[in-house]
Amino acid sequence: MKRFVFSGVFIVAIIAGFAMTISPVVSQLSGSAWPKFMHDNRTTGRSPFAGPTGTPSIAWQTSIDSGGQSSPSVGPDGTIYVSSGKSLWAVASDGTLKWSLLLDQEVSSPAIDTNGAIYVATALPSGSSAKLCKVQDLGTSGSLAWEFALGVDQYGAACNPAIAPDGTIYVTTRPELASPDQGFHCYAINPDGSLKWKWVKGVPDCPGSPIGGAAYGVAIDGSSRIYFTASAVAEGCVYGHTLYSLNPDGTTHWERSIDATSDCVPTISADGSKLYLTHRNGPGDSGVAAYSTNDGSLLWFTATPIADDSQTADIALDSLGDLIVGSNQGIVRKIASSNGAILWTYNFGSSVNIGRHPTVDANGTIYVTANYLIAISSAGSELWRVDLPGDSLDTASIGSDGTLYLRANSFFGADLCAVR
Repeated sequence: MKRFVFSGVFIVAIIAGFAMTISPVVSQLSGSAWPKFMHDNRTTGRSPFAGPTGTPSIAWQTSIDSGGQSSPSVGPDGTIYVSSGKSLWAVASDGTLKWSLLLDQEVSSPAIDTNGAIYVATALPSGSSAKLCKVQDLGTSGSLAWEFALGVDQYGAACNPAIAPDGTIYVTTRPELASPDQGFHCYAINPDGSLKWKWVKGVPDCPGSPIGGAAYGVAIDGSSRIYFTASAVAEGCVYGHTLYSLNPDGTTHWERSIDATSDCVPTISADGSKLYLTHRNGPGDSGVAAYSTNDGSLLWFTATPIADDSQTADIALDSLGDLIVGSNQGIVRKIASSNGAILWTYNFGSSVNIGRHPTVDANGTIYVTANYLIAISSAGSELWRVDLPGDSLDTASIGSDGTLYLRANSFFGADLCAVR
């Protein structure tokens, strides 16, 4: 029998060669049940899991601080992360509070990567610096891994971050119009917290103090292009309302004036060819529009009440790709993606402040929030409603077991609720 003897040098060489073939792990958006605001980078608001069967009830509620607007995200191990008050909260799937981490005055909805890291944008009162923060869940505590200063943010608003397939974290800010760096900013941040690039769209000088300005969270398509809206209003002048498309390297793909306020995150169709937005206060009044992702051209517009002067609604997509649009008028509509035709309308019969961020499950059931959680069938009929301990205007997130998670605010504080 022949014997083979390997020298130490030979073994080391084999190990070294094998190591060179291993590519570094790239952090991407987590594949968990609900890893970010409106579920995914296309902001479809659609879950691959079915929600509760039968008539559900509140399984548990955990007290958290009140303040801000944030939708829960679900981590790889089922931990629910939600921003409320000045903190990020981590709650186990049985309702046990794991930890809370004090950050800043307002905290965005969390985005979770494949390594379980949590990213949130924070903001201080007007005139202070907004930040992008990376937080690690250590089990019994949350640890701030790094923070990146985003500059002065108009009105202290925190926009929801998004994580691209290459691990880049995108976040937009709303800077003071009178600041030296005035304009709309989109930041691309590397997973280690360093700046990849910064995109700036300047705005003209306006007399008086700024009374409005916005640049909202981004949507990311299959080519890693990003899309977002921005607007600026100041006493004495208005600097339009614009839809932007940027390439992954930070160059402008195209920009289009939309002649109406659209303060929502765009929603991208399954084939990546269309971009959907809700409008308010435009020449054609409020409504829903579809744009080409290729050049920003308007494909169709459907005039329909969406919101009052406060905020427009985000759009969810059902399994057919049709649009589900809520409003604060007590109305939910299904709109055809092909031509904008209204397929059905469900009216709650009174002016109910329905949450503006609908959720769709794997069976096509639609969930919207108010001072109760409401389930609507894919045909537009109400299935059930569950009373909540307070108002909820945020997205109901869906866990892998069908549990719905949402935040409810009351006069006494806020609760993270599980409905199943």
